[in-house]
Amino acid sequence: NDELILTFDLLKVDMGSQVDIHDLSGRLVRTLKGSPETQQEIRWDGRDNAAQVVPPGIYLYRINVKAGVGTSSVTRIVNVAY
Repeated sequence: NDELILTFDLLKVDMGSQVDIHDLSGRLVRTLKGSPETQQEIRWDGRDNAAQVVPPGIYLYRINVKAGVGTSSVTRIVNVAY
């Protein structure tokens, strides 16, 4: 019943954010959409895009932020264990 909760603030961005979660082979596991609001809270429940629980392991999440001047992203690691 655990969740990954990503919270961050966006300033002067009107196009919102997106989080892509990949396994270590690079396969896209889940895409989560943010909102165009300043304060972002994006939750991942450990499920893939087909609503299936992902296997335990190491995953990469990439936060993509689109603005009028381009796209910025940051990538981090999250571990899934049962």
